[in-house]
Parts: sequence; structure tokens; C-alpha cells
Amino acid sequence: MSDYLSQSRNTFGDNLRKLRKEKGLTQQQLSDIVGIKRSAYAYYEIDKSEPSIATLLKIANALNVSVDEIVNSSRPVHSGAAEYSGLTDDELKTLIKLYKKLDNSQKHEVENYIRFITKEDE
Repeated sequence: MSDYLSQSRNTFGDNLRKLRKEKGLTQQQLSDIVGIKRSAYAYYEIDKSEPSIATLLKIANALNVSVDEIVNSSRPVHSGAAEYSGLTDDELKTLIKLYKKLDNSQKHEVENYIRFITKEDE
């Protein structure tokens, strides 16, 4: 993997596993909260697959951490996530900040709308 999720000392999967365990959650519990299959989540932890930005935001919200804490435990979000997403650092930070203010129902509506306008099905 050569994109933003694999540019840190610890891999994305390592960080994700560590944060999940710190919250005392099983893979199944976190998968259920996020609304994905456990097998898909397990692939994230072993760096076999990477989540969409929408799923990454859901995981961060479920773990009550920032995206940059998942992507890289020691470097800020601008180390590659903004470049990968096609957004500026400020745009990405603003979107994350606004997203965190939404309740779960509103987050679901936003994610569905984004999928609709981008024609992306997870």
C-alpha cells in the first residue's frame, strides 16, 4: 500500500487495533456500531483493505477519536489524508469538526446523501 493509510511507522491496522482495544471493544462490536461486516473490519486491522472516507469517519466517531489518531498515532491529519481525499488540510479539518457535531441520525443522512450524489454503494 502506498497511500495515506500506510505512510506511518505503525500501520493503519496497528493503530486501529490499538484504539479499538483501548475502548474495550471487539471487532464484532465495533463493526456493528459502524454498520459494516466484521470480516470487512478485520481486513482493515490486518492492512488487507482500507475503509472509505465515510467509513473512516464512522470508525473515528465510534472510537471517539480523530481520524488522524487512526491514520497515524504520531503525525497530524495533514500528513497525507487531505492529499488522498483531494481536500485541503483546512477543508478536511472543517468537515471532520462539523461531522462530529451531528447526532447519529444526522450523520447517517449525510453519509447517505454523499453516497447518493457520488453514486457510491458500500
